[in-house]
This record gives sequence, structure tokens and C-alpha cells, in this order.
Amino acid sequence: MAVRAQALDAHPRALNTLVAAHFKALDHLARQPQDAAMRLAPYLRVTPEQVLAQFVGIKLPDLADNREQLSGPVPPLQRKAGELAELMLRQGLLQAPVAVAGLAEPRFLPPAAP
Repeated sequence: MAVRAQALDAHPRALNTLVAAHFKALDHLARQPQDAAMRLAPYLRVTPEQVLAQFVGIKLPDLADNREQLSGPVPPLQRKAGELAELMLRQGLLQAPVAVAGLAEPRFLPPAAP
């Protein structure tokens, strides 16, 4: 999930709610895929069967995955983004270096389940 830097401090409660809802939806999709597909279908403008087919082979990072990618002195997500930006710069796909410091922000993740 990406948000503007200004939103981090301006809307922390909204971001906490949004991130918690995201993980609740992922859990629902994992536990009750048919119901989740039925609810998602109108928004995606496809049938429920097509919803499930769209997710085949896609890894949707759960809370533990997010904690792993967003935490640490140099979070893995930030490191990988920096490597990608450097590659893109070398290949001429970027015109200038991209600052990735602060890209990973774990503070809005919900607490781990007991």
C-alpha cells in the first residue's frame, strides 16, 4: 500500500483503520474465498469465478510478511526498491536517482495476533 508522506502524520487513525481493514479482507479471502469473490465481483466487474481465477498464482503478503519486509534498520522492501531504482537508472529508465529512505513504514501494521 502506498500513501503520500504527508498522510502519515496527518491521518494516522485513518491509516490504522485502512491497514487493519486490508488485513481483515485478506483473511476473509483466505478463509471464505467464495463469499469474498461474490463481494468483490461487482467492484472488479467480473464474475465471482473470474475473481478467484485472477488471484491464482499471486502471493498476497500477510501481516507476518509485511512485518518482515517493512522492519529493521534497512527494511528488505527499502533495500529491494533501492536496488531496482539503481538498475533502472543504469538502464536509462530513470533520469535521476530515486530516494528510497523512509519508503517502508511499519508503524501502521496492526498488532500481531496472540
